Amino acid sequence: MRRQRLSPAEHKIRCIERIAAAELTEEHGFILGRCVDAYLALRGEDLRQFEELRSLEHHQEVAEMEMTWLQRAEAEGLERGRQEGRREGRQEGRQEGEVRLLLGLLERQFGPLTKAVRARVAAADAEVLLQWSERVLTASRLDEVFED
Repeated sequence: MRRQRLSPAEHKIRCIERIAAAELTEEHGFILGRCVDAYLALRGEDLRQFEELRSLEHHQEVAEMEMTWLQRAEAEGLERGRQEGRREGRQEGRQEGEVRLLLGLLERQFGPLTKAVRARVAAADAEVLLQWSERVLTASRLDEVFED
């Protein structure tokens, strides 16, 4: 008996249909679907053929299942983005606070600051800001704070 030769698009359709027909939890179906997407990533003519096959009425379940996977993947991506955004936002807020604190200490210790000094402090990373903040306590001149 000869095995039927399938195009990549037909193979992907068959895989998704098998997942849809299997008695799987939504989570397991999603994971298997992501695996199929990863291992049968289609491009060019194969992708066009897949989209054409998926649009056929007898493959409607494939289209619905893919939409469910896509919606879930998008939701996961959005949540990851929100978490990363919050984490980055907290870091940026801390950095801004450290810059304001150091500028205040420098002005109190050495008087009004030039734009160049303000820009240098604003551009520094957290580790450098900490070093400079510690030096403010013992420096007798502004340039001593910034010495390497």
